[in-house]
Amino acid sequence: RQMCIRDSIRTVMNIADLLAAAATGRPDHPALLCEGNAFTYRDLDRWSGRFAAMLARRGVRAGQVAAVFLESCPELLVAALG
Repeated sequence: RQMCIRDSIRTVMNIADLLAAAATGRPDHPALLCEGNAFTYRDLDRWSGRFAAMLARRGVRAGQVAAVFLESCPELLVAALG
């Protein structure tokens, strides 16, 4: 979430915001291909939302740092977005 991209009007959007925008604009397009599996923007948006909700239930608040240990896999991207 620390990575930022600046567009032509100098608005800053983080990766989670960009994913949400893509999930709204083109929800059924592939966002991630891994080991022959395709995950759409909608899939990643829902999956990261569920992960964020799970963290919140465990007491992690927005803006807090939470350690996550995963091998390189789709779940790692979801953890970073959540």
